[in-house]
Amino acid sequence: MNRKLVALSWVIIASLSLSISHPSFGEMNHGARDTAEMEMHHLHILLNHGITMVTEGSNLVMLARMGMAGEVDRFSLEHGERMISHARNLYREAMDGEAMKRLRDLGVTPESSPMMKLTRDLAEAISKIIELLARMPAPSSMATPAR
Repeated sequence: MNRKLVALSWVIIASLSLSISHPSFGEMNHGARDTAEMEMHHLHILLNHGITMVTEGSNLVMLARMGMAGEVDRFSLEHGERMISHARNLYREAMDGEAMKRLRDLGVTPESSPMMKLTRDLAEAISKIIELLARMPAPSSMATPAR
């Protein structure tokens, strides 16, 4: 009796794993919706990277403007400004590049997809943060290092 129970358990486990691992044995959805979701997931990763770059870049710019590290300040300022510029470019590529064009071609819009609406809302918020940090004024007590 115990062997029959073990054998039956193995048959059930094998049949369940076949339906998961092989598309012809179970319903699997790898269509346009999954492609769109993966594209949006990649866009979220790019946007996250962009916000990280702009925050780190603005930190470098702010530190450089404090003028406390001599020659290093010039390099910090240049590198921070490049990071902010790259963050803007990354944002533009994510929102206007090939991935977004593919999504539009698949018919994915903020009206048709809650995830696309979230992606657009996230992108708008990140765009505002990028611009705020890029324009962050230096206090008058801070000197801009010579280039």
